[in-house]
Amino acid sequence: MSKILIFTVLIFVSLIYADEGFAQSETSKSLPVVLEPYSAHAFPLEGWGNAVVDPQVPTLHGAPHLFGDWFGTRKWLNRRGLYLNVAVNEEYMGNVRGGRTRSDVLAGQVAAELDIDWQRLAGVSGLWTHLLVINGHGRNFGYNLGDSVTNPEQIYGGRGNVVAHLVAMYAEKTFLRKRIVVSAGDIPTGSFFAYDYVACSFMNVSVCSNFAPGKYVPGGRDWPSGNLGGVVRVFPAKKVYVMGGIFAVSPHAYNGGISGWALAQSGLGKVSSQVEVGWMPWFGKHALRGNYKIGAWYDNSRYPNLYADIHGNSF
Repeated sequence: MSKILIFTVLIFVSLIYADEGFAQSETSKSLPVVLEPYSAHAFPLEGWGNAVVDPQVPTLHGAPHLFGDWFGTRKWLNRRGLYLNVAVNEEYMGNVRGGRTRSDVLAGQVAAELDIDWQRLAGVSGLWTHLLVINGHGRNFGYNLGDSVTNPEQIYGGRGNVVAHLVAMYAEKTFLRKRIVVSAGDIPTGSFFAYDYVACSFMNVSVCSNFAPGKYVPGGRDWPSGNLGGVVRVFPAKKVYVMGGIFAVSPHAYNGGISGWALAQSGLGKVSSQVEVGWMPWFGKHALRGNYKIGAWYDNSRYPNLYADIHGNSF
């Protein structure tokens, strides 16, 4: 069996240090942020962001920035509840020895995210809205090597040949002192359910974030695709959560079309539903992360094959 030596170079330039929302990768620890007199805060379920300001999806207020404070613009926006992030992520990968062929590929994306804290902006307590769009380029390195199973570069795929591909667009509202969070809109379901927060330290999307085949079927798509639906999360304790969600299932190859913006697609009569209970503890003096969860998923739509695509290739 031929040995394969693969080299990888990850180029990551962020206008505001990016999180999972931009590349589904492991992130740095949170930075302390104090905004007076009101400080947006909720129980952090995953801790991906650099500031604890939102119940689920991270916003990057307080993160290190390549160009500082934008001459005061960032501070002005943040005090009004507007958290804007733009990031560039490039991943270069090549096979220098062994295998079937020598090849190398550059893949990447430009992403923009706007999170709005409506309590700060308009006095609406516990309401957030989230919008995330991306522009991707490159190709799958696996195709060059004759591999239809794995996708070595997690930044590639599903982005469509469009200027701004929609990833997420939804609202969140908290109740009972933020112990209940209700989310509704176009949601990447895999970013909420069956997500492994500690498995995305490397490029390879095959081992990152979600189980297969769940993340490859229309009823449970994750980044950069979403499903119309809603999620209810309950936090009985700081490190414990219970949540459930219902999502529309698209019968088409792409949820929301190739651009992601065709939310009213035809054939959305079937639904998938998911439930999950999780415990997210920290251990030891270094606060090492624990990630324990159990859940179930029911989808009343029909799939010709759970383990192969329309061409007969393995998911």
